[in-house]
Amino acid sequence: MNFNLILKKTLGEILIYFNEECFKDLKINNKNIKLGSEDLIEKITTDNLDMIDSIIQEVNILRQENQELLTRSNVDHKLYASTEILLSSAFEAFKKVKESFTDLNFLKHSQSDVKLIDLNEKFVIRKLTSNCQRVLNKYENLPSRFLDNLKVEELLNCFKKIIPCENINEIVVLAKEVLIKQDEIKRLDYFIDYNALIDEYGWVHDIVKLSSANAEHMGLIVNVEIFSNVIAQAGLKI
Repeated sequence: MNFNLILKKTLGEILIYFNEECFKDLKINNKNIKLGSEDLIEKITTDNLDMIDSIIQEVNILRQENQELLTRSNVDHKLYASTEILLSSAFEAFKKVKESFTDLNFLKHSQSDVKLIDLNEKFVIRKLTSNCQRVLNKYENLPSRFLDNLKVEELLNCFKKIIPCENINEIVVLAKEVLIKQDEIKRLDYFIDYNALIDEYGWVHDIVKLSSANAEHMGLIVNVEIFSNVIAQAGLKI
């Protein structure tokens, strides 16, 4: 089983997703946002997962720069909020990659010079459906001022379809649907009556809660990608 291949593939896809889709044309202090270095994917292995810390640190610096914009009199609150949501999702995505492969390293063993893993489909399904339930709970517990919207409802319905799943293939298909639905409502407008928020104390706390829900969702997507690929390579039922 080539764990390094899964790691490189997953990390590469996440970098492309954020750099070429989420952060395209987005700037902080007139600087373009691009995460990672050209040689990171080439050099990283499951033995040097700490390399991911450099990306996480980049995200943290960008979040700090974005938060500092709030101190300016001409701050665009809407831009701040939408950028924070994307950056918090990126933070969770890269953190989840490191955490998941660290956990997988503890499950690996060798037999006749072949790398194997103590993992089965039922365990993975329980892990992913439990993860999905946490995501759904976070969205459903958002403040009442968040708008009821058909697209948001469709997103939550996708989560509800995943929770009772008993087959990893079904989860993979539904996770892709979730990502599509999420991409459709990336703009803050779909979630929030922004005009009401900026006039009320505590709106930043609501943005933090929405950021947390979106970040948890991104963690779910990353876990589905990693563990479904591990099961496939392990030759287990999939």
